Amino acid sequence: MSLRGTAVGQNARFTDKQAKLLRTLKFPSVYATRVDPSRVNLDVMREWVDARLVELLGIDDDIVAQMVFEYLDSPDPDPRTLHINLVGFLEDKTAAFMKDLWKKLVSAQNSPEGIPAELIDAKIKALHDQVHSEQEALRRIQPAREFRTTANEYHSLPPRPAFPRRPAGDEPPSPQQRSERPLESPPRRREQPLEASPRRRRDPRLRSRP
Repeated sequence: MSLRGTAVGQNARFTDKQAKLLRTLKFPSVYATRVDPSRVNLDVMREWVDARLVELLGIDDDIVAQMVFEYLDSPDPDPRTLHINLVGFLEDKTAAFMKDLWKKLVSAQNSPEGIPAELIDAKIKALHDQVHSEQEALRRIQPAREFRTTANEYHSLPPRPAFPRRPAGDEPPSPQQRSERPLESPPRRREQPLEASPRRRRDPRLRSRP
């Protein structure tokens, strides 16, 4: 015996309850703008949906993400129906998520690239911040790079010319040779005889005195 389930749309009680919620709930005014999915870059929107759901739920929930993607793939998605179906998963965060999602879809279908202007601005800002960070990093390492360049230029200079060597046999004695050489006494100075002063030559008494 085969088992056959009942689709949500075929369940009369669910359809009645959903119709009642559509009449009683107050939805954001942005839902009144229809969205043509063919004019939207759905690949970019899927990335945003995944990141936003992880931010709200704290986990990567494939079931909720797949539900949103199926509604976005439909020819004429109804944001109110998606809103009601997400309440059981997102609870009080449903309104904030759906309002943000639909605003981005409206912006995307009015963009030539099919991408919301907000996401384009965020991407430009991220690239600008990345370039600024790289420039700051280069500015911090520039002094070290200049120092290395100067050092490399110094080491690449041609060697200094060698001084001419002393001729053989003209080398100065080494400290050991100087210590082994016998000490030579300095030559004695010859004493010159003192000349007699004029007074001694005149006085006979002083001539005999040394």
